[in-house]
Amino acid sequence: TLPDQGGWDRLVYTASGTVTVESGDTVWSVPPYRALWLPDGAPASVANRYPVAVRVLFFARHLRAAPLQARVIALDGFPRDLLLHAVRMCPLDDDSPGRRALLTLLTEQLAGQSDAGLDLRLPDDATTRSAADLLRAQPDVAIDVVASRFGLSRRTLERRFLHQTGISVGTWRRRSRVLDSLEHLAAGVPVTQTAIRSE
Repeated sequence: TLPDQGGWDRLVYTASGTVTVESGDTVWSVPPYRALWLPDGAPASVANRYPVAVRVLFFARHLRAAPLQARVIALDGFPRDLLLHAVRMCPLDDDSPGRRALLTLLTEQLAGQSDAGLDLRLPDDATTRSAADLLRAQPDVAIDVVASRFGLSRRTLERRFLHQTGISVGTWRRRSRVLDSLEHLAAGVPVTQTAIRSE
């Protein structure tokens, strides 16, 4: 669990491996050279199946470094090097002009990074959320089987997914598989095996 510290935005950067972060109604995959912004007030759980190297940076909320909504950003080149340098220099505060300048430059660089689109919206009612959890845990299970396990018709399950996530249950499952495959790829699982998992 990555607790909300109160008054701090968090940036979860993955140097190697892939972590899965769940907060509220969304799950994100954070593969290497990506970072997840978690705004103040957003408790999150972090999971990984393979070894990872992760850095978590805390930014005082008054800096307004984080976007209003959690999102994964791509980090490479200068912004990534700057972030890693800042990790080595932490804590950065206003007492030192040099560190203050570094903090300003870092927040400006992070603000300019694009959304990596590695999120998966979760259904918000308990039954449909349980169905989604089953699809994530057993990606090969038939949708009809999932629906009947929770006392729903396939049509009802599809309607609920579309209403609550904005995409069909089939599209949702494919997206879930693709995001899940990032963890296997980052761990060095052969592409052919990973492709079979994500079909």
